[in-house]
Amino acid sequence: MDKRLYEAALAGSTSSLLELLWEDELILDRVLVGSATGNPLHIAAILGHVDFARAILTRKPDFAFELNSQGSSPLHLAAANGFTEIVHELLNVDSSGNICLVRDRDGRTAVHAAAIKGRLAVLQKLLQAKPEAGHIKTDQGETILHLSVKHNHYEMVRWVLEWLDDDDDDEFVNMKDDYGSTALHISVAKMQIQVVQLLFGRGGVEVNATNTDGLTPLDVLLQQNRSESTVIGGLRKILEDAGATGVRLASTTHVKNKPNLIMKNEHKENRHRMWLSERWNSLIVVAILIATITFDAGLRPPKGLDNQEMRHLNYRLFMLMDTIAFLLSLSAIILLISKPPFRPTVLMRVVVVFIWISVTFVALTFGYYIAAVQTEKTAISHVPLYWLGFLYLWQFIRFVLWLLRAYGILKRKEMSAADGDIEMGAREQV
Repeated sequence: MDKRLYEAALAGSTSSLLELLWEDELILDRVLVGSATGNPLHIAAILGHVDFARAILTRKPDFAFELNSQGSSPLHLAAANGFTEIVHELLNVDSSGNICLVRDRDGRTAVHAAAIKGRLAVLQKLLQAKPEAGHIKTDQGETILHLSVKHNHYEMVRWVLEWLDDDDDDEFVNMKDDYGSTALHISVAKMQIQVVQLLFGRGGVEVNATNTDGLTPLDVLLQQNRSESTVIGGLRKILEDAGATGVRLASTTHVKNKPNLIMKNEHKENRHRMWLSERWNSLIVVAILIATITFDAGLRPPKGLDNQEMRHLNYRLFMLMDTIAFLLSLSAIILLISKPPFRPTVLMRVVVVFIWISVTFVALTFGYYIAAVQTEKTAISHVPLYWLGFLYLWQFIRFVLWLLRAYGILKRKEMSAADGDIEMGAREQV
C-alpha cells in the first residue's frame, strides 16, 4: 500500500484521500490483496473512521469483501471493535446480507466476532441484515450461543435466547460443539448460575445431554474445584430440580478429582497450536538448509564427475537428483512462508512429504557421487540407500500400526497428556 494512503487511513483523513485520488486516480486499484495491513478499509474498520470508510466504499465497494493476511474482512474488524456505524456502511454495500457469511481462517463470521467480544448492538444489526448468519457454526462447531457463554457475556446470552423465539429453535439451544458440549455444559463448567437459570427459564434445554466424553452437565459440575462449594451446591440444586442425572455419579469420588473437561480441552488446543508452531519452525529451517546445500552443489559440482569415461552420464544424473532436491525444498519454503488457505495439519503433511523426498534425493546424490568417483567398487556407496531403506521401513511400520489401532484391531495403550500430544503429532504426519 502507498505510504501516503496508509497514513491517510491511519489518520482517517478524507481530505488527504481526495487529494491522493486527484493526483492519482488509480491509487486504490494498486492496493494489493492479502497484505499484512489489508486495504485502507481494514484500517478504517479497526480505528473507527466512519467518514473515511464511507469515502472508500463509495469508490471501491469490493474492498468490503477482501481479507487481510489474518483472513479477516473489514466487517470482522468493525464488528469485533464495536463500530456500529461502520458495520452499517459495510452492510449497505451488499443488500443481500451475504457479507455477514464471509468467514475468516478459523471459520468465524463477523457475527461470531461480535459474540466473542460482546458487541450486542453490532450483533443485533448483523442478524437483522442476515438472520440465518446466527445459525452458522465456527470450524470448532461453536454457535453464537456457545461463544457468548464461553466469553461471559450475560446480556448477549439473554438477547440471543430472546431472539430464538420459535419452538423449532430448541435444537439450536442444544447444539453441540466439536467436543460435544452444549451451552449448558459450558455455563456449568464456568459456574455461571445466572446463565444456567436463563437457559432453563427459556425451556427446551436437554439437561442430560452428554459430550464426547459421555459427561452430562451434572457430571461436569462434579469436576469443579470444591473450594467453590457454595456455587456448586446452588448449581447442583438447579440441575437436579430440572431432572439432571449424572452418568458417572456412581464414581463421584473419581470424578471429583478429574480436571475440568472444558478447561482441559482448551489446554489441549493451546498445546497443539504450540506443537504446530514449533514443527513449522523446524521444517522451514530444514528446508532452507537443504536448499542451501543443493544450490551450492549445483553451482560447484564436486570434483570427479568430469572423468572422460562417464562424464556426460555422471554430470547429468548428479544434476538431476540435485535439482529435484533443490526444487522440492524451495516448494516447502514457499508453502511455509505464504501460508496458503489450507488447514495447518493438511499443509504440514504436504510439507513433510516434500522434505522427505528432498532428503531422499540429497542422500541419493551423495551415494551416486561416491559411486562415480570410486576407483574400486565397495559397499560404501550403498550406505545411504541402506539407511534410507531402514527409515522408510520404520515409517511404514508406524503407518501400519496406526491403521490397525484406528480400525480397532490393536488396542490403544494408555498414555499421559504429553504422550498424547506426541501421538497426535505422529498421526498428523501420517
